[in-house]
Amino acid sequence: DVVLKRINKIEDELVAAVNKPTMEELHEAWRIIEQVKVEIDARRGRELGKTREAVTERMGDLILATLLPTLEKAEELRRRAVMQDEMTGALMAAAGFKAAKGKWPEKLGELVLAYLKEVPKDIYSADGMVEVTMEASEKGAVVRSIGWKKGSAGERTAIEVGGK
Repeated sequence: DVVLKRINKIEDELVAAVNKPTMEELHEAWRIIEQVKVEIDARRGRELGKTREAVTERMGDLILATLLPTLEKAEELRRRAVMQDEMTGALMAAAGFKAAKGKWPEKLGELVLAYLKEVPKDIYSADGMVEVTMEASEKGAVVRSIGWKKGSAGERTAIEVGGK
């Protein structure tokens, strides 16, 4: 019961983190949850008693230490997969536009209403509301996200769908 209550408390924090609208807010919420992992690591080297409470605490730590590291990445991957799916839909809509009009649209906004409900949002933009972009040439088209920050220098790795 103690373990389940502890896990439920952490689960409530995880749900709150997952419901953050932007990646920046998601990562900030995870920094708070990281403190739980720090506390678990601090207890790991300590001699715990053999009481029922001590064993229960160790069991809770074990479950949380196993679960927590994977959850943040799983949520980011889920969001990225949804965005890539929407980007693929935008690329297909642009191809439909090209088939009908003989040219690529200048921008994805031209596709709204006739081909797309809305232009996909870039989850990696600061507020999560910036639209993904498209570049087209005679050879093809690419729909692009600014991508996620990588490394301490803040360089970005773009996410692209399509090819030119």
